[in-house]
Amino acid sequence: MIIKNINFLKILFVLKKDQNLITTKELAEMTNINYKNIGKYLSRLEQLNFIEREPFQDGKRKYIFNSLTTKGEQLEISPFYISILNTITNKNKL
Repeated sequence: MIIKNINFLKILFVLKKDQNLITTKELAEMTNINYKNIGKYLSRLEQLNFIEREPFQDGKRKYIFNSLTTKGEQLEISPFYISILNTITNKNKL
């Protein structure tokens, strides 16, 4: 499968690079995708089985942790896109 949408690529790139559970808020900050919009991209990636989303509650606060599935981990991003993604994601957060 070829993914061409830059926002999908940014999300997958950050999750692949970090390899930890990342909250939706952190992911929005790292990818520079508006927090109000990132949910639709995450939902689609979850439907395609590239990511898993796990709800977590800490007291009154609710979080959703995002991580790659095996299918997402196996996805290869071309070096061309990696060079672009390195410049358009928030490197300070990675």
